[in-house]
Amino acid sequence: MASNRAARFLGGVLQSVGRARVIFGTHGRAQAYKFASRAWKLRYTGLAVGSAVGLNCAVAHSSAQSERLPRDHDVKDRIDLFRPISFLYGMVYDRIYKRETKKVLPPALPDEFGGIKYTLVLNLEGTLLQSEFMNNKYRTKLRPHVQTFLRNAQDLGYEVIIFANDDFTKVEILTPLLDPERKIMHHLNQEHCTFYRGKYVKDLERLNRDLKTVIMVDWNKEMWAFQPENALYVKKFDGKVDYALVELDALLEGIQKKRCEDVRPVLQKLQEGYTLGEVFGDEVKKSYEEKLQMFEHKRRYAKIKTMHKKG
Repeated sequence: MASNRAARFLGGVLQSVGRARVIFGTHGRAQAYKFASRAWKLRYTGLAVGSAVGLNCAVAHSSAQSERLPRDHDVKDRIDLFRPISFLYGMVYDRIYKRETKKVLPPALPDEFGGIKYTLVLNLEGTLLQSEFMNNKYRTKLRPHVQTFLRNAQDLGYEVIIFANDDFTKVEILTPLLDPERKIMHHLNQEHCTFYRGKYVKDLERLNRDLKTVIMVDWNKEMWAFQPENALYVKKFDGKVDYALVELDALLEGIQKKRCEDVRPVLQKLQEGYTLGEVFGDEVKKSYEEKLQMFEHKRRYAKIKTMHKKG
């Protein structure tokens, strides 16, 4: 049955090519090829739609059986159903839509001291700040330690880039609030993301940088679908006090001191749950503790200062 369907599919494509030759003649090969290409895309689109319909049927069937199946069998059954359908849809999508490869940045400037020039790619919303649009303006709360963190990154020689999954206007309004000293070299927004399988993804290859020296920090794991080995997860900022950027500050210092030729093995260890001390040694561990102590001291001082103003 499957072989008959494949034969009909191939026959339909060949028939489209034949029609194109009849319509455009032997001298209109370019037009004929264009017509045939459209026919291919339409047929692939139909196949994708059919896959989606099949997926819905699978969901309905799985839901109907859920009451009769034990919980663990139900999960296993769902995975077995979804995986081939998802794979088929992805294969068809990749065949029709080509991944964007255009570079969005000029080449990086060399390190002024002749060392390795690392690139730090930071998400905006949920990573460096939390914002809410109310009464025609943004109400913004900066993540603790963010301005000190950006200043230290620049002093260590990092090229700092904002790469946000937000529109241009929001990025240009919020970035100066957290970076009044202009430590950030480039501002990238959703227009520079790659639309892939219905989602926006940050493709680091388009930054025109050596991926061995690129560190991407984000809370949304879907954003690093193309280069997970370059990513560092941070908990999404919810407006409360946390120490995420203090730890990240010490991490950047450790990478610079270690002079890592390739940051990806280091990031992989951190993703696996290794601590800063286990990856970099006692020196970086001590540096983190000192930064944390300084952070707490500044926070207490700011709290006392605020209380005096209110009094």
